[in-house]
Amino acid sequence: MTYPLPHVAVLTGDLVNSTGAGTDLVNQAIGRVDIMAAAIGTWPGNGRAHFTRFRGDGWQFLIPRAHYALRALVCVHAVLKTVDAFPLSRISAGLGSVDQLPGGDLSDASGNALVASGQ
Repeated sequence: MTYPLPHVAVLTGDLVNSTGAGTDLVNQAIGRVDIMAAAIGTWPGNGRAHFTRFRGDGWQFLIPRAHYALRALVCVHAVLKTVDAFPLSRISAGLGSVDQLPGGDLSDASGNALVASGQ
């Protein structure tokens, strides 16, 4: 991919009541979100989702084709609902540009899609 990307989506989420769920369930739930992000990257015309975990129960991923944002959000909720004990996730979506993505990790990325998803 060449940067800047003019119109992408960034989903930002954190697990609800992760302390009560415990480390094992949190790790499994985040793992499911990571797998879902990879699957979303295979949707037609999309591209790699660039999943990043942060702050223990937080996560983000970039969706190169912004029109997939709502579908991706629903899929993340659905994958977490497959196991009753998994914590659910709050999710926000930011639409806009990504100016750079050094090394593929969103923790070093910049752009208004990332800012919007964090608000």
